[in-house]
Order: sequence, then C-alpha cells, then structure tokens
Amino acid sequence: MLKRLGGLVGLVPGADPKKMLEKMTIADVIDAHRKWKISLQEYLDGQAPLVLDPVQARRDELSVTGQWIRLQADGEIGGYNAFFTVRAKHAQCHMLAGDLMEKLLAGDHAGAQELMNSRLLKISHELVYALVDLDRQVTAAG
Repeated sequence: MLKRLGGLVGLVPGADPKKMLEKMTIADVIDAHRKWKISLQEYLDGQAPLVLDPVQARRDELSVTGQWIRLQADGEIGGYNAFFTVRAKHAQCHMLAGDLMEKLLAGDHAGAQELMNSRLLKISHELVYALVDLDRQVTAAG
C-alpha cells in the first residue's frame, strides 16, 4: 500500500515520459502533487521564477499528476470510484491555481495568499485523501 518507486517524483529528462508515468505508484503521484504545491507556494512567496500564466495553470494535464491521471483514465485504475474523485479534485486544484495567478497579476498578493491558505490547500488535501482511498481500493481488489 502506497509504495514509492525509488524516489521518482517527476519525469526524468531524456526518458520516455509514458514509461515513467506507467511506473509511477500512487505514492509517487502524491509526492509529485506535493512538490507542485510547494512550487506554487514558492512562486507566491517570490522565491521561485515559476513561469505560468493563469490559462496554463488551469491546464491540469500539464502537471505530472495530470499526465498520470490521463494515462490511467482508460486503464484498470480508471474504473475505481475514487479515481473520479481524484480527477475532479485535481482539476479543481488547477482551476484555483489559475485564480491565484490572476490575483497576483492584478497585484492582489493578500488575496492570492488567502486563496492558497483556504480553498486551494483544502482541495489539495481532499485530492491526497482521494489518492489514498484509490490506493486502498486498488489494494483491496488485489
């Protein structure tokens, strides 16, 4: 349950992205999402030169987690009830990230931080819980 694949949390440059995504465990997906959330907070804090506009931020398929979700959608994992929650919560995270970036572009840093600390973190935690639930469902099915 929640096994990690040798520290894999992202895509290795030069490697076949599809093969890397296929090898990811749910624990790896959780870790990739955690790193995305940290990079978003670093961007908000002015510590990282994240180059995303609101439109790109809303495109959940651009993240490692989003790519994994799309790969799994037609596979065995895509049939589990928790998978639908994972997909919806992940999309919500990216919609909120786009809203956060719009606030920053408008000069509303306090509003962006409030959005991060309230709605985005709440949905992010719900996504992680859904991934853990998905792992339980997959493990129980054997």
